[in-house]
Parts: sequence; C-alpha cells; structure tokens
Amino acid sequence: MTSGKKDNVLLHVCCAACASFVSLEMEKNNYHSVLFYFNPHFNHLEYHYRFQGLEKMSATKDLELIVPNYNQDEYFSIINPFQDKKSIKFISDEERLNRTKRELAMDLVLTKLAEKAKEFKIKVVTTSMLCSPYRDHNTIWDMGSKISKDHKLEFYYQDFRKGYWMGRNIARNSNLAIPSYCSDYLE
Repeated sequence: MTSGKKDNVLLHVCCAACASFVSLEMEKNNYHSVLFYFNPHFNHLEYHYRFQGLEKMSATKDLELIVPNYNQDEYFSIINPFQDKKSIKFISDEERLNRTKRELAMDLVLTKLAEKAKEFKIKVVTTSMLCSPYRDHNTIWDMGSKISKDHKLEFYYQDFRKGYWMGRNIARNSNLAIPSYCSDYLE
C-alpha cells in the first residue's frame, strides 16, 4: 500500500489527447504529472491550436502547465545546416533528411525536458510521444534514457499506445483540440 503522496513527473506533452491519457496512467502509477509544453518544431498555427487544448485540459484537471516561450529558431538553427546546399552537413536524400529532422527535433525536446526538470527539481521525466502509434518508441527510449542519465534523472518508459484512441475520445468528450496528425518536425 502506498503512502498517498505522489512523486512529480515532468511530462512533455504534444497535445491534449495524448496528454489526457498519459496523465491518467501516471496517476494510476502513483505519479503527479506536471505538464511541459515545448514544441518549436510545430508551425505557429499548430502550436497555438494544441496549446489551447492543453491549457483547457490542465485547468480542468488542475495540473500545472509549464510553457517556455515559443521560438522556432531553436528548431531551425539545428536543422538548417542539413537543408542548406552550401553546408557540409547538407543531406540531399529526402528520406534520410526527414529521419534526421525527426531525431534532431526529438533530441531538442527531450533535452529541454531534462533541463526544465532539473530547474524544477523533478527527478522523473517522460513524454506523451509514447502514446502515439506514429512515433518510434526505440528512438524515444534510447534518447530519453541517455539524456536523462546525462542529467542524473530517471526516464519513465511505458508503452502508452493502447490509450491513443482513448485519449482522443477523452479530448473529444471534453471539447479539447484534437490534432489531425502526429508531427515530429516542421516540413
């Protein structure tokens, strides 16, 4: 039997649909979710659309929502060398470029998550990306574990994909924004 006090987990969130399900699961696993919305790889409209849903969800569930300033330059500064034909890092193969963009976006997000966890003295981190059937769990696990270890944190892994549609239903029933796609990076 648990003492009733829940440990905080800093939960990176992409949208209210996945965040709804993952935060419920974390609660069942004796964690209190602190939501972290950092996604500079979304375009301006998508970013704000998703933010509105998360803002409403966090208020309804009484969960803290941490939102750094939106700055796409954080994303573009790391991917531009791979798209610039004059750069030594230029990748001409579209499939390889897209894979690189996904990995760089994920690395940026998970690194910011770890940095913010240290700032707020939260020892456990995870991401709602683990709810999406469109995400590569092996890459999330590898990057999340390495970045967390580098920051002396614990990366909480659970396969939340079974709740993808449940999260969308929770969002629909709560009139929250439901994205039409899972995006790793800006096109």
